[in-house]
Amino acid sequence: MVETLIERVKFLTKKYQILPCNIINPDETPMYWEFLPRHIVFPKGAKIVPNWKSSNSHKRSTLLLECTSEGSMLRPTLILKRDTPYTLRCNNSINLLIQNIENDWTTSSSFKDWIRDALAPYLQGKHGILIIDSYEGHKSEEVRVFVNTYYANIHCIVIPGGYTDILQPLDLGVNSVFKGYCKQESLEFTNKQIMKYQENVKINSEKINLNLVTGKKFF
Repeated sequence: MVETLIERVKFLTKKYQILPCNIINPDETPMYWEFLPRHIVFPKGAKIVPNWKSSNSHKRSTLLLECTSEGSMLRPTLILKRDTPYTLRCNNSINLLIQNIENDWTTSSSFKDWIRDALAPYLQGKHGILIIDSYEGHKSEEVRVFVNTYYANIHCIVIPGGYTDILQPLDLGVNSVFKGYCKQESLEFTNKQIMKYQENVKINSEKINLNLVTGKKFF
């Protein structure tokens, strides 16, 4: 199956003179918006230690990333579980595409929207290869008919189930690295806020300890 996939890519590349920048692999990765510490601080001698957990600890969304075979990235897409449209409160310097759907994961409908709003404008009518995994939202009949009807220049190739760890670029070198950077940025931001708070409070004070235990907002 792997050899067949590789030969198919070679055939399409040669037939339509497809450049490496137009061989594209998209993939979703879950994004959690809180990175809580693994340790808690509590007053010495306390008999009860509450859990370190807030009501938003399970909030998440899905991020759809795409890379080409030459290593460049396309327009990222953030998938939010919302009934109403969401507008960024900061400068959208990376041209982030936001989708608001009933679920916070890709569906056939949202994947078609991504093809229309992100992939098609990128290809600008040129032939391209879209390498997708075997997730049903990617390879469904609804998506296949949509692509064949409106975007004959896009050639979809499905990675066989169980082979994404060796054939999917996003799994191999993008998603885990990206989330590592996100976690690092989040923790650095939290640490900076704690240091600001501590500037006017004595080190090891009971006030700091109790705030950390209860998980109250202290910055």
